[in-house]
Amino acid sequence: MKNWNHDSFEKRVVDCFAAYERPRHSLHDALVMDNWGAEVPCLDETWQDWQEIPKELLDKCECLFDYFSTDEIKYFLPAYLINASEEWVNTPQQFSSGSESLIFHLGRWSRSDFKGFDFNEEQQRVISELLEEVKLNDELLWWFRQGRGG
Repeated sequence: MKNWNHDSFEKRVVDCFAAYERPRHSLHDALVMDNWGAEVPCLDETWQDWQEIPKELLDKCECLFDYFSTDEIKYFLPAYLINASEEWVNTPQQFSSGSESLIFHLGRWSRSDFKGFDFNEEQQRVISELLEEVKLNDELLWWFRQGRGG
């Protein structure tokens, strides 16, 4: 990620995803869904919006991509995009489960051109920009290809 500008990317993500309201389902709900409905330890969800979600919570709840609606995912997606970008700058050879899951699911959703997400032009542009960077990293490219079906 030689020429990647995380600060510029983060600002653009914040600007283009700012309009979404916090969804009905919580991150805790994602863990319960992933645990087949069995109760799991409560999470500290005192954050007010997606920009305040701690990285550890993003990694713990990356299963939300499998269970939440596209509208709910769109609320949490910018937190994952920014977290992944930050990891690529700070630890380019070590990615969290949240970043790997993000790239896998972007691969999956790209098979249908992100049908159902209704991303606006700027949202599409920042996601495309991120995916161009993914192609430069063998590990991330592997996750992306797995999401696309191999």
